[in-house]
Amino acid sequence: SYLHNFFTAFAVTLSNPLIIFLFIGLFARFAFVLPGLPPYETTIGYLSIIGGAVIWWFSITFFVSKVRNRFNMRGIWLVNRIIGGAVIMASVIGFISTLLGSSILPFESS
Repeated sequence: SYLHNFFTAFAVTLSNPLIIFLFIGLFARFAFVLPGLPPYETTIGYLSIIGGAVIWWFSITFFVSKVRNRFNMRGIWLVNRIIGGAVIMASVIGFISTLLGSSILPFESS
């Protein structure tokens, strides 16, 4: 069934060590866990991340199922280049902002 396939694929994705390290790095970078925050706000934050991941997963799989017959090797190569460029650009911006000691957050962390 579709529901079984979804939960199986989602569990495999979340159990990937690289994804776990990505989440750890993102939580640290964006100061998601702050001391003194009420537990309900932290819970809402975690549930929002899980909900966002589920929505992203459904969006990607829906999009791929709609356009998979239109892709050839050149199309896949182009998509890989665009996504790779976006990842490299985000990494360079994060690296430079780390070196400069700046943050994209609207508040100062202590």
